[in-house]
Amino acid sequence: MGDTGSGREHGDRERQGHEPQGHERQGHEHLDLVDDEAVVLWGRMLRVTNLIRGKVRADLDEAAGLPGEHFEVLLRLARHPGSSARMTVLADEMSFSSGGFTRLVDRMENDGLVARAPDPADRRAVRTTMTAKGADLLDRALAVHAPRLNAYYLDPLTAPERKALAKILARLDTLHSP
Repeated sequence: MGDTGSGREHGDRERQGHEPQGHERQGHEHLDLVDDEAVVLWGRMLRVTNLIRGKVRADLDEAAGLPGEHFEVLLRLARHPGSSARMTVLADEMSFSSGGFTRLVDRMENDGLVARAPDPADRRAVRTTMTAKGADLLDRALAVHAPRLNAYYLDPLTAPERKALAKILARLDTLHSP
């Protein structure tokens, strides 16, 4: 996956006087790739994502008692007309398998956050709809989530950096989306 925690920049091993070990010279010809730009940047992206994700999850739990996955389902439902969407659409949006998403929605339905019903347009499909309880918890979570996410993620960046980040992420999303 990459350098997920050292914060080491490309080439630090050489600047620190790193001498190749025997295993690096004999039969491990790819170990020089530990400082590859893509490997280091990927690791940095994962590290920052994980650091912010931990703070966000704590915020959501504090504000509304919502696990991150429940919040994400409610957030995505709120973006659909009538706060309702087909299960398959939501599973795809969240990159879940059908079975994994069904288990998640089972838990949320048991907690009274969502309700399921056959899709009137296609009785073979199932729609998930946010309940009033789900909407109340989402509202409480968003009241804390949005300002804190801005503080963690956007406030430290300049306006040009935000635009560049948005453009880069959009390009990578488009490139790698199915």
